[in-house]
Amino acid sequence: FVGANQTISISGGSGTGALTVTPSTPTVCSLSGLVVTAITAGTCSITAAKAGDATYNAASTSTSITVSEVPAKLDQSALSISANVSMVAGSNQTISVTGGSGTGELTVTSSTPSACTVSGLIITAIAAGTCSITATKAGDATYNPASTTTSIAVTGVPALIDQSALSIS
Repeated sequence: FVGANQTISISGGSGTGALTVTPSTPTVCSLSGLVVTAITAGTCSITAAKAGDATYNAASTSTSITVSEVPAKLDQSALSISANVSMVAGSNQTISVTGGSGTGELTVTSSTPSACTVSGLIITAIAAGTCSITATKAGDATYNPASTTTSIAVTGVPALIDQSALSIS
C-alpha cells in the first residue's frame, strides 16, 4: 500500500563482485538499503545486479511489486443510545451507548445545553424543552467515525399541590 515499507532479500550469485539494488520506477517506490517504500500506486520495479569478477560473469535480476492505494476505511457497526425518553428538569439519568467498531474514543455531547448537559454518560436535565444527545465514536486506522443522536423530552419541575387546609382546634 502507498506509504508502506517492505524489506526485500537478495540471494544467489557468486564471486566477489559488488551488489547493487536500484528501483527503476523511482516515482512509484524508493529504496534505502533493502527497504522499499511505496510512494504512489503503480508497479514498482527493482533490479539487483552483481558485478562480475575474475571468475564469474556479471548477473542481474528484476522483480515487480504492485503498489495499491491505501484501502478504504470500513464503516463502524451502528451506534445506539439507550436512554429514558423523558426527564424532569433537575433530574439526572445515566445512558448507555452500544455498538461501534475499532479503537476510536467515544464522546457524548448535548447540542441543546439550555435543556440538558452531559458529563461522561450522565445527562442532567436543566429546563423544559428537547434535549438532543449525540454519541460519536472516533475513527481509527480501520474504521470511519460513527455517530447517532437521540432526543429526550424535558418537562418542567412538577407544580406543587396545595395541602389541605390546616386547622387548629
